[in-house]
Amino acid sequence: MKRVSIARWLVVSFFFPVAFQSVADDVEADVEEVIVSATRREESVMDVPMSVQLIPGEKFEKPTYKHVKDVYALVPGAAIASAGGKPPQSEGLQMRGSGALAAQADFTINPVGYYIDDVAYVDINSTTPPQVGTYDLAGIEVLRGAQGTTYGTESSAGAIILRTNPVDLSEFSYKTRVGMMSYMKGADMGMTYGGVLNVPLVEDKLGIRLAYLSEEDPGHAEVEGRPAVDDAMAEDRDSIRAKLTWKPSDAAEITLNHSEWNTTYGFEIGSNLIDSSGGTMIVHPMEKDFTLEKYPSGIPANETEISWSTARAAFDMGPMELSYTYGSVDSARDSDSENRLYGISTLTTQYSDTASHEIRLVSQEPLSLGGITVDYIAGYTSIDAESFSTQFIDGANPDAPNDYTVTRRMQDHSAMYGELGINLTEQITILAGLRSSEDDRLNDTTQTLREPGDPPMGPYTGTVTNSADPVDNFEGDGYRFGVQWRPVENGMIYLTRSKMERAPVLMSLADQQQIINAGFADLASASTAPGEQIATELGAKFTLADGDLEFEVAYAINEWNEIPLLQNLGNWVYATIGGTAGDINSFETMINFNLTDNLSLAYAGSFVDSEITAIPTSAPNYPPVLQVGGELYNYHPNTHAVTANYSTDLQNGWEGYMSGSYTYRSTMNGFESYTHAANTEYSAARSPYKYGNLTVGATKDEWDISMSITNLTDFDEAYLGGSSDSVGGHGAILLYPRALHLTVSYSTM
Repeated sequence: MKRVSIARWLVVSFFFPVAFQSVADDVEADVEEVIVSATRREESVMDVPMSVQLIPGEKFEKPTYKHVKDVYALVPGAAIASAGGKPPQSEGLQMRGSGALAAQADFTINPVGYYIDDVAYVDINSTTPPQVGTYDLAGIEVLRGAQGTTYGTESSAGAIILRTNPVDLSEFSYKTRVGMMSYMKGADMGMTYGGVLNVPLVEDKLGIRLAYLSEEDPGHAEVEGRPAVDDAMAEDRDSIRAKLTWKPSDAAEITLNHSEWNTTYGFEIGSNLIDSSGGTMIVHPMEKDFTLEKYPSGIPANETEISWSTARAAFDMGPMELSYTYGSVDSARDSDSENRLYGISTLTTQYSDTASHEIRLVSQEPLSLGGITVDYIAGYTSIDAESFSTQFIDGANPDAPNDYTVTRRMQDHSAMYGELGINLTEQITILAGLRSSEDDRLNDTTQTLREPGDPPMGPYTGTVTNSADPVDNFEGDGYRFGVQWRPVENGMIYLTRSKMERAPVLMSLADQQQIINAGFADLASASTAPGEQIATELGAKFTLADGDLEFEVAYAINEWNEIPLLQNLGNWVYATIGGTAGDINSFETMINFNLTDNLSLAYAGSFVDSEITAIPTSAPNYPPVLQVGGELYNYHPNTHAVTANYSTDLQNGWEGYMSGSYTYRSTMNGFESYTHAANTEYSAARSPYKYGNLTVGATKDEWDISMSITNLTDFDEAYLGGSSDSVGGHGAILLYPRALHLTVSYSTM
């Protein structure tokens, strides 16, 4: 959508609610307020001066939203975009154009931040969200726009806040769940079972909450020449959570949380892929001696293990709350695959260990200063991360010999941040926030070439190359300023402007020399400049129709500078190149409407437009697909998501319910790792993204029985853009096929 069209939408969206409110009865809302903690204090979602979306915990009781990634379909303007990886390793959520950044090309902090129970989740080996299932989640808050002055991580494009259910210190309770699922294309059946146990150990003082869930996905692919293999994409996932809360006094609360997510699967989505144009994913078995030594059957067995431990101590100090949080992520990933198109096989193991600390003050009561009141947030955060990875690579030709690479990475990140909300009058509030951060990063790589006669899996006895680069130091600043105006009691209009600086992609001296040797000296220095995002957001929120209708609209302009690209420069020389700048305009609308006591509707939509504003002027080898005045990539120009919920009384005390949603995302353009310099246009996804689900069930007392269909549209085509030769790349990744789920649960909670 062009800017003129967006401007017309803005006129209608911002002024229609004001006119509607002027003639509406001045009656208090008679429905329950939706409370979020986006500003680090609990308040109504309609009072938060930013674009916030809450996905309530009730949705997660249904198998249609069993993983965090399943809720992305409800987020306007979101994209699951990857420039240089395949799910589940690189399946992170992108918002407001952040998909244009090849952030996972080298370790950095994700432009979309993730938090679980107020604790930052950071894994420098992955830009994906935590592999947490949605079972026993209280809700997910989606915050669009820069959040670095409110939260500890940079979060230049937004933040995802996952909140687990709290420990009940007064009532013993439990719930259980048993279910099955099967793809309708004839795969085997997968079982799900789990439960939650809440035990108050000392009434109102000490309690524990335990949760466990086991999920089996039977898979949905065929292996070429191996009809007996019917579980090529099978996946088993176990989730465990233990949460302990202690209240030594009315003014203090300490919570400890430990979670583990273990996932085992065969082929990665998209790896070993031959074809998917017929609606079925067809993969080839492992074929090279190199990989058959590890997998004699030709069928890989990949695994991801993540452990997540946190501690939170909060102290009520009257007008303010003082809190400290600690988080630790330990992850291990096996990622083994072959690529028939390019003739390369990789066997990769990654380990990472990340620790975060955060201390902050949050006002609970406004501070009075000479006739005005002030709300405030002040915090300090530090993140210490280390990763270790090993990779065997089997090259396609003598110019790309086999090698064994060991990489050690370290990152220290610290930041001070704070915000003020200055309430000038009951109608006008001034917002001001600052952030100052520092990053120290180290990359240490040892590469050993394979000599004739060396075993495929080592040890290798060839040339050894060490690359220990000096510590890279980066200091960045950020701000957010704005104004909030309440023209009527049940509505607000806000305007904010923010800037966040990003550390440059770490380009080692050895990498730069490799690019120079390949004949691309003009690009070697383009990736060393720091990045920057400047965002301006104008939004409005109104509660209408006696509280039954909530309307929100936001228009954001995001200026991304020094966008890094991961590009193949030939002879398997890859470079992360910066120097591109672009503007991305987003118009977003959310509507929640309670039509009756039994029926509610929700709509979330977005229109996105982009324009490249700069490319390196001294880079004749820069990809010709990128032109000043042209468009960027990895976003959906428009998104529409509709959700409906209905309930009714049945016989014998049962209550029936039905819930369904449908999401449409227009076709996106892709920029791949394998984009060649000769490409003059993007390769779009084969078709738009279409996804729907439906749940029908009945509940009585503690029982709940439901039947669900996921991917109701039976859309199983590629929805990510890719280069024209990317068979096995993003252009051929499928959505999960249609599946049927049956779930029975019993809960006293």
